[in-house]
Amino acid sequence: GGGGYLFNIQWLSFTGPSSQIEASTYNSENSIQTEVCAEGGLDVGYISNGSYTEYNNIQMTGVASFAARVASAGAGGTIQIHVGSPTGTVIGTCTVPVTSGWQTWVTETCIITNVQTGLQNVYLVFDGGAGSLFNVEWFSLQSGPIFHLTEAASFNTFSGVQTESCAEGGEDVGTINGGYYTEYDQVDLTGFTSFNARVASDGAGGEIQVALDSPTNTPIGTITVPITGGWQTWVTETCSITPTSGFHNVYLNYVHTGGNGNLFNVEWFTFDY
Repeated sequence: GGGGYLFNIQWLSFTGPSSQIEASTYNSENSIQTEVCAEGGLDVGYISNGSYTEYNNIQMTGVASFAARVASAGAGGTIQIHVGSPTGTVIGTCTVPVTSGWQTWVTETCIITNVQTGLQNVYLVFDGGAGSLFNVEWFSLQSGPIFHLTEAASFNTFSGVQTESCAEGGEDVGTINGGYYTEYDQVDLTGFTSFNARVASDGAGGEIQVALDSPTNTPIGTITVPITGGWQTWVTETCSITPTSGFHNVYLNYVHTGGNGNLFNVEWFTFDY
């Protein structure tokens, strides 16, 4: 820079090895079409059971997680990540929920369960029921765990909930009813603008309201939890939060919005920039 003081630095991170890859930049495909995307550029649409897209020479060394920007007013389904061929080794499966619009976009994530090395041809194989399933705007392959992940079962205090074994490893928070909460002490919220939670529901669904320092304080963000079709059928839901700073006790308030019985399960949550 020029003369005098230049700038301040708050934090840094290393990410990669791959950044976002536009789904429409495939090298080959089976039974899909591209279309104009409301968020810019093109997305991959008209996806049915068994459709796939292929991406050549993707650097997979160190990749530990997968994320995809998806939308569905259809059946929803899964994205199976294969290497080598559309029937090759499955290294991860990402669940795609019904988002209530073909251009209503959410970002879903999953862990890479069979770590690869070197350059690989990656196939996204789309699986689900009858009819059109979902659209895909972009995907990314990332090194390291999902940023700032907090296990929901690591609460400091709670009301009403129980923990149970989770199909994705460790424990999740379950037996959730309206009015229950979990609390997490002294979380640094400086600079964060969004909240994400890994959730599953074969019950009523509902909301997670994020409150600071007391469960009765005004929420800084609210996530709607959909019915995913199984207590261990996991999706990642996201909402914006009111920016704040410093350390706070975070309360996740579980809210009943319809139906009867248990609402949903929670595996983990993150706050992100």
